[in-house]
Amino acid sequence: SEIPDKEFQNVMTYLTSIPSLQDAGIGFILVIDRRRDKWTSVKASVLRIALRARCTESEPLHPGGSGI
Repeated sequence: SEIPDKEFQNVMTYLTSIPSLQDAGIGFILVIDRRRDKWTSVKASVLRIALRARCTESEPLHPGGSGI
């Protein structure tokens, strides 16, 4: 099923937020379970994540702040 854009944006914002110094080196792994879907569905999910990540990098985190 499709995830609403707002929920997707909230998750991506959470995953790409600035972590504590202790957690900065850990990173994260994103698992996309689309085993029963066709490649076009998987590709669409990956593109959506890539586009959101690119937008997150260019958006300031707070007034006067820098992107991720």
